[in-house]
Amino acid sequence: VLPRANKTVYGLAASVFTKDIDKAITVANSIRAGTVWVNCYHAVCLQAPFGGFKESGIGREW
Repeated sequence: VLPRANKTVYGLAASVFTKDIDKAITVANSIRAGTVWVNCYHAVCLQAPFGGFKESGIGREW
């Protein structure tokens, strides 16, 4: 799954759904995306830096 997730030219956001927290952390740290959510999606903290990888931006906005 990780090679497929990282194969895209975009890298703005991703979600990981699992009951295994260790697996969630490992997978989240391996995905090349600006934001990775665990067991949810589109949760936003307006005070946190925001940005993407690859063709999804030029780095962190903040």
